[in-house]
Amino acid sequence: MSLLLVDSASALGLFDLPDLSPWSVGLARELDALISDEEVPVLVEQESLVALGLTERRLRLGVETVPRSQVPTICAAADSCLVL
Repeated sequence: MSLLLVDSASALGLFDLPDLSPWSVGLARELDALISDEEVPVLVEQESLVALGLTERRLRLGVETVPRSQVPTICAAADSCLVL
């Protein structure tokens, strides 16, 4: 399984999570649990970070960025792919 964060959800991959809404804290907690298991790759779409002006912000440990062009390939290669 792969977890891919796109659009505003890409901010969940940041080390210092911006306040997105009341549900963002709970999602960040769940994301931390997924990352700590090290079984689910967590990927952030680069273009989403650029569009949000967040490219200079540090990512959470275990989160990687990928270009939009690789998203279909990554999801096709995974057993399952969850895109948020």
